[in-house]
Amino acid sequence: MRHVILLLTFAILTYLTILHATALPAACPDTGPIQCNTVLHSAGSHWLGIPLVLWGLGWTVSGWFWPVRSSSIWLWIGTGLGGVVWGVSHEWALHLLCLWCTGAQLGILTVIGLTIAQRFHPISASSQEAITHDAL
Repeated sequence: MRHVILLLTFAILTYLTILHATALPAACPDTGPIQCNTVLHSAGSHWLGIPLVLWGLGWTVSGWFWPVRSSSIWLWIGTGLGGVVWGVSHEWALHLLCLWCTGAQLGILTVIGLTIAQRFHPISASSQEAITHDAL
């Protein structure tokens, strides 16, 4: 399940990267507080000169390969949380909301929750075989 959510989050971030790099409008309403295009192209959408969506893409790709049982997973988790805090703070400061960004942020938080659950409650090999067998 963790990899499925990572893949969905990667897809959202890929879409946001394309929007950030081009003048294409986002497929979301630009009315009232929902202003995806404004959020994506404002100054706070970068960290260290790199668009936040690219940081997110790197985070999702590394999450696919980062071993959950490694003690360094906490660095990966902290980086993801930092990105979410940055993004939410950016939207809060603008008093605007990007629905696609919110989807990516929720995906990141869900993956972090699943990673922590998997780290502390790993599925045993016999349980995994039973789940796979029942699915067939």
